[in-house]
Amino acid sequence: MALMTAGQRALARAWLADYWSRRKSFNASPAACQLDNPGLDAFLDAVDGWRNDNASAYNLAIPAAIRNKLTPEEKALGLTIVIAASNDFPLP
Repeated sequence: MALMTAGQRALARAWLADYWSRRKSFNASPAACQLDNPGLDAFLDAVDGWRNDNASAYNLAIPAAIRNKLTPEEKALGLTIVIAASNDFPLP
């Protein structure tokens, strides 16, 4: 079940559409560059649903001594950075 609000989805859609449109020439797949808004919404809903369905498993994977000190935002950032770095996404 997707939990993002319409505003969050619109922001994510706009960011991805802009990112992929600027990357057409080198690292975004042709399929990614051709997604329309309904396609992007379906993609984002699926990822958001997966995130919701697996939140407990992710939280429990973090050692308790650390888990109890981090905010949900900090845990989300950690997951984001690990996924980005492991896929060679250019981090600042």
